[in-house]
Amino acid sequence: MVICKQNPSNHIDHCPTSQNCQWWLCAKLGAKTGCWEISRLGPPHSCLMDTDSRSHQNLCKNLLASDMESLVKVDPAYDVNYVVEHANSKYNYTISYQKVWQALRRARENVYGTWESSCQFLPKYMGALQRYNTGTIVE
Repeated sequence: MVICKQNPSNHIDHCPTSQNCQWWLCAKLGAKTGCWEISRLGPPHSCLMDTDSRSHQNLCKNLLASDMESLVKVDPAYDVNYVVEHANSKYNYTISYQKVWQALRRARENVYGTWESSCQFLPKYMGALQRYNTGTIVE
């Protein structure tokens, strides 16, 4: 944040990413709590469209992964290029192939778990398989 006006009990912040971004907030120091409280909030960030960089700080792989979880639930084998196109059209921003690939991997892990967690679950699964399916042999 870029602090534009500040005194001991109030301050106004603007977006540090772009001078064209209209985002701002006003905060005041709470008399009872002693903590800063947001008193007014301006329009949402518009700085995503102001730059052609492929590494925008607000488009992290965690944000993209949470957005992609619904796509992964429908089809876990989504192609990265399709997801790049989807993310570019949704955010109107060119996102790098690598960042989308990492976000897609994280989305799959969030939905289905990691390979390690699957291997840890395997003994419990095999025990249940033996218990409920007589004659099952597990080595």
